[in-house]
Amino acid sequence: MKIGIYHPFTHLPDNYSLSYVVVEQMMMILEEGWECHFWTHKNFKGTVPEGVIIHAVLPSGEKEEIKKAITGVCEMDAVLTHDVAYIDSYKHHAEAIREIAEANPKIKWLHWVHSAPKPSEKKRALPNSVYIGMNYTDLMLLAEQFQIPVAKCRVVYNARSPDVFWGWHEETKQFVDKHGLLDVDILFYYPFDTGRFTAKGGENIIAFTDALNKNGVVAKTVMINAAANHVDRRKWVDGWSKLSENVIFTSISMPQWEVVCPSWFIREIGSISDGLPLFSRSEGCSLIMLEAGLMGNILMLNEDFRPILEFADMDEAIYFKLSSDRQTTTYNPSKEAYLDDMAKRFIAEVKSNKAVRFRRKVLKRFNRKWIWEQQLKPLLS
Repeated sequence: MKIGIYHPFTHLPDNYSLSYVVVEQMMMILEEGWECHFWTHKNFKGTVPEGVIIHAVLPSGEKEEIKKAITGVCEMDAVLTHDVAYIDSYKHHAEAIREIAEANPKIKWLHWVHSAPKPSEKKRALPNSVYIGMNYTDLMLLAEQFQIPVAKCRVVYNARSPDVFWGWHEETKQFVDKHGLLDVDILFYYPFDTGRFTAKGGENIIAFTDALNKNGVVAKTVMINAAANHVDRRKWVDGWSKLSENVIFTSISMPQWEVVCPSWFIREIGSISDGLPLFSRSEGCSLIMLEAGLMGNILMLNEDFRPILEFADMDEAIYFKLSSDRQTTTYNPSKEAYLDDMAKRFIAEVKSNKAVRFRRKVLKRFNRKWIWEQQLKPLLS
């Protein structure tokens, strides 16, 4: 498939929301393995994702001049325009597109309207076209303004993918995609030295992750384990990884990091995590706890290790009783039942926390993969 994107930009400033929308659409097309062509202003000096074919040919002149400059769009299977069919200052572009669309009925045209529709300002619809609105609430108003059936209007949400927003390294994006981390309901992360798995409560982290999944949510934990480059430690990690399909060890998934994982990877995974399960039996002043707090993660701490209370009060974290080098807890009727109760408590905490809930919703439903598969690709296929 050959897909064109059309807008007379002179550049794509990163402080302009439409720039982000266009760049993410380019990435959607390229990631599908399709050709992406970009028709833009003849003075365009911006940058685009690698692989986009730029046609910096659009003049600021009249219809005939524009039409002559964009004859290459006739080779496209579909063309996406942004505000060109809506804003009056682009009327000569719309007129040129009208004539090309009439002469080339096989091309699909999708016209994004990025402003609130105004039914009082009637417009004449372009042929072979679908009009794209920003939300379902205004879809009828969009149809009224362009005097078309609402069936010729569709919604495609703006994408805000974390890899673009936070400028992730490519390795992080590959890891997140490989393990479907944007599709989960709850995500944890935990950085640790492989040799201290037991001291850091590793078995409890795995058991708690599984307890959450048994309570009807999709939960995963990324175990960012360093110092795993020894034959015995590799065997340990291999055994732990078989305890649960819901827990991922970086030394297995990213073996180039079995000695040490880059701090930027920890930050980037922490930026999409919901919580840090710090179930240590012993600890000094935990830097990973402080980092998790900076990133807005819910802290889960071991009440049986009393020094931890010096850093997070009982009303600032969820406390578990998981024994420590200083205090032992017995469970009635069982530890499994206790972790099940704690899983229910954590799920209730997430459901009552509006910020956490909306953040997870944005991560799941407003990333470009979801929008491409659910909204945009069906309009092009």
